[in-house]
Amino acid sequence: MKRTPHLALFCVAACSRSATTAPVPPTEAAPVVAAATPTVAERVASPAASPGPACAEHRAQLRNELCDPDDQEPCHAEDFPCSVTLDLDGDGEPELVELARSEDRTVLRVQWATGAEELVGAEPVALTEYREPDDHGRTLDGGLSWVVAWSAATREGRDLQHGGRTFDAFVGRGDGLWMSGTDAAAMLVSTDDGWLIVELGY
Repeated sequence: MKRTPHLALFCVAACSRSATTAPVPPTEAAPVVAAATPTVAERVASPAASPGPACAEHRAQLRNELCDPDDQEPCHAEDFPCSVTLDLDGDGEPELVELARSEDRTVLRVQWATGAEELVGAEPVALTEYREPDDHGRTLDGGLSWVVAWSAATREGRDLQHGGRTFDAFVGRGDGLWMSGTDAAAMLVSTDDGWLIVELGY
């Protein structure tokens, strides 16, 4: 039987070279997952342990303006809520409204149920009176530092309900944000044409 050792050596060399030169597939990097923005429901279920800086500053302002340091009665400035949950656009999903700062003024940060955010009060907001909802000749252009109390007014059909009072045929797509100064109250609503502050006349 004829022996061919040189063929065996060629095979060993070729196989060895093939094994060492085979391309190595690139290592795939783990995908970067962006942190999801908490939904309104998640934020309401897990409220912050302490108020944000805008709310803390607003409470301090209310203490200075409304509270007598010599009065033995508790001052309700500390009870001012930092956020209000309501359905501003009438789609059945809640929005979260909280105090914020924009430059030198107090404004509202609205977190929509979709996760989008919007500042209200950083730019002029249209004003009208309760029985003249189409009169938008005036605007509020000074922020919302005048607010001493606020809460949700619930939409029931075409009306808004707040504090046992019915505001019939009230403008707006959904619930309203009732806001009170020291001597007057107003309602902030979202309309098809943008934000509107309705002065309630009391």
